[in-house]
Amino acid sequence: MKNTKAKKAFIVTCVTPATLLFIIFMIIPTIKVFNMSLYKWGGFSNTKSKTEPKRSDQNMDGIKDIKTVADLKAAFPELTKQIEEAATAAERTRIQDIEEVALPGFEAIVNEAKFTKPTAAGDVAKKIIAEQRKQGGKYIQDRADDAKNSNAGDVGAGAGIEGAADKDDDKEVDAVLDKLFPAAK
Repeated sequence: MKNTKAKKAFIVTCVTPATLLFIIFMIIPTIKVFNMSLYKWGGFSNTKSKTEPKRSDQNMDGIKDIKTVADLKAAFPELTKQIEEAATAAERTRIQDIEEVALPGFEAIVNEAKFTKPTAAGDVAKKIIAEQRKQGGKYIQDRADDAKNSNAGDVGAGAGIEGAADKDDDKEVDAVLDKLFPAAK
């Protein structure tokens, strides 16, 4: 008998903590989530929760009367000031970023991005690179056309032409240099 009591005591001491942990961390949170889903709005339906306050004309503080920017400034001067400051800072940063990517010769793209069609600095850089690619392709094509039209390929090696260098001429030049610079020999 003593053996069965020991077994029961061992089982109780091992199973009881596991059971308590299971109840605390599994059963109770499941019940809470189920309960919350019954009484609070989860975002998946149009029905509001029972605890959400109703919006009334009293809570709106005259927002319905705002029709223009001047009305908004009059109703919320601090908020509009913060919005204006944030917009000004963002615009200054945008223009500074554009100035940083600007290259000489692309002023038209830069001015258009800054003033006519406001564009981000990354897009300006892409436009400048595209324009450089066009100019580079045109330069290569013009250079090939110039080389073709110059008839430089028709010029021979110069053998037998008066004024062409000879091996004897090289010896004469070496002799003159030796006389001028004897220490370099």
